Amino acid sequence: MNDLLLRACRREPVERTPVWMMRQAGRYLPEYRAVRARADFLTMVRTPELAVEVTLQPVDLIGVDAAIIFSDILVVPQAMGMALTVEEGTGPRFDAPLRSAADVARLREAADSVLDTTDLTPAELREELRRRYSEDRDQPVITIASFGYARGVSRTADLVFDMRFIGNPHWVDDLRLRTGLEQEVRDFCATDPGWTKSMDSIETLLKDLIPRYWAAGKTYLTVAFGCTGGRHRSVAAAVEMAERLREAGFPANIRHRDLASTPSDSVEDIRPGVGE
Repeated sequence: MNDLLLRACRREPVERTPVWMMRQAGRYLPEYRAVRARADFLTMVRTPELAVEVTLQPVDLIGVDAAIIFSDILVVPQAMGMALTVEEGTGPRFDAPLRSAADVARLREAADSVLDTTDLTPAELREELRRRYSEDRDQPVITIASFGYARGVSRTADLVFDMRFIGNPHWVDDLRLRTGLEQEVRDFCATDPGWTKSMDSIETLLKDLIPRYWAAGKTYLTVAFGCTGGRHRSVAAAVEMAERLREAGFPANIRHRDLASTPSDSVEDIRPGVGE
């Protein structure tokens, strides 16, 4: 085996196109059939030694540069609690297939943890997995997120707070190209009469709810703040709330979904004196 495929994946120069073997093709090898004769399909998938043996067969026999680890897509729903059997001559069968939205909802309700990766980059996904599963915890993983309604409501949030009642920094020339990460924008938001009172109320609510969610078995909690474009008010609110929760003993992560997006506040013409 060599690193030809890995170098190609990293877009490094390679001396030739790498060749790899799919699991489906390996099933026709006599050596595979010999292993299959002593173990059923699911046993092969679940037994690391057997999975390694059949994965490496085409590498050893043919000399390809890589092979896909022997597994099956059906082990994913099986790990989610769906009973799976593989009948000889018929194929895989679920005792309770997912045939409707209600079936999916029941599966979600039975899950210990749900992670929606729709808005996550690969790096963010790795970090989220590390935070969730790499250490013991006595409280849920807390993520404070910001988003812009112009691009849709956050799909990952458990609690959503709409910050569009706060004066919009987008209509201040000196702040338009800045973001809620910058102190000038945060200071502007804080001058709004409703800002501090609202943030105080939300903080009080969250400090009460977080232990209750944990006691109810919830292992993660995503709190999202939204504004029109997702670059000013929602970002400032998320940053401030994360700071408040950390000071209160609740380590909070921050994720800004639309921070790098093109400004879109102009879709909502709510400048002072316009439309009022």
